Amino acid sequence: MPKNKKKKSITLILRNYFITGVVVLIPIGFTLYLSKVLIGISSKIIPENINPNSYLPFAIPGVEILISVIFITIVGGLSLSFLGKRILKLIDDLFKRIPVLRTIYSAIVQMTETFSNKDDNDKKSVVLVEYPRKGVWAVGFATKENTGEMSIKTKQKLYLDELLGAGSRIIGLTSEGNYLAMEGYGPVSVAKVAMEAIIRQIGWELGQYGITANSVQAGVTPTRALTKINDKWEDWVENTKKRNPMRRTTTPEDVAGTVSMLLQPEADFINCSIIYCDGGEHRSGTI
Repeated sequence: MPKNKKKKSITLILRNYFITGVVVLIPIGFTLYLSKVLIGISSKIIPENINPNSYLPFAIPGVEILISVIFITIVGGLSLSFLGKRILKLIDDLFKRIPVLRTIYSAIVQMTETFSNKDDNDKKSVVLVEYPRKGVWAVGFATKENTGEMSIKTKQKLYLDELLGAGSRIIGLTSEGNYLAMEGYGPVSVAKVAMEAIIRQIGWELGQYGITANSVQAGVTPTRALTKINDKWEDWVENTKKRNPMRRTTTPEDVAGTVSMLLQPEADFINCSIIYCDGGEHRSGTI
């Protein structure tokens, strides 16, 4: 074995030993230091006339911490009672009305609620997350399990139940009402924006399994649904024919052809996208 390689190997081993030692000693040292600080602080917080060490022939280190633990436990028990909850609510409202203090208080409350175990089934664990870029891993805490509606109906339900698999396609239909304001289109506009967000998220979550999710944005399409949106739907159709670069409206067959194209194996790398099927209508101004 070459000397340089052997020397490098020994250096690497010693470096690993050193890093391991640091990892082992940091929590031990921090715990001992924190214990010393807490003992010093608690001895000053508890009044001398109720401190047991004031009446004993010798001081017992840490007795103040024991008293603090008992006091905190009693406060915790009282806070679960009806009266205790009312008092805590008043204190909470008071802190949230004080400038500067409310910012600090809210941040601490949010942090403690994140890591508090309110559910016996809520298990925390240390996880590695590939962030902020591919190949770089960061340590994080899994404080909650994703049990939301989308998680249940997509990754946890559809995929794990083998209702979706590699090559599956999820396609949603949207319109330019997702970014344009149109008379009578408010409820539909909100629904389209929400659907696009869900489609993007589904594609992001399931893309690793070969499953894609995209939205098809059709132009103005004369259908029964269009006649229910606005009494001026006929004007929409005529204006669309004038502003559309291809001088016509979108047909259901156009949309079906686009969807069929996305179902082909050649489209398996199109994901989390909005595919326009409108002859360029979305580039030609408002309705």
